[in-house]
Amino acid sequence: MQAVTLDVLLAVPVLLTRILDPGHGGGGFGMKAMMWGHTGVFVFSFMCFVYGVVSCLVGKTPYIPLVADAAGRQL
Repeated sequence: MQAVTLDVLLAVPVLLTRILDPGHGGGGFGMKAMMWGHTGVFVFSFMCFVYGVVSCLVGKTPYIPLVADAAGRQL
């Protein structure tokens, strides 16, 4: 369930980009905010991946606090 929740999280920046549409070719604040958002989601997802791999190598079940809570609410 955590993997499904992370997959949904990856779709959020694309949806926000389509909704807000900062313009074609504009380099204003909207575009910079979108870039920071995409970068933040990527870094968070990458760190979750690294944490999951390390947890599996150690023999523990990965528990990502924000993601596990959201996944737990889906059950």
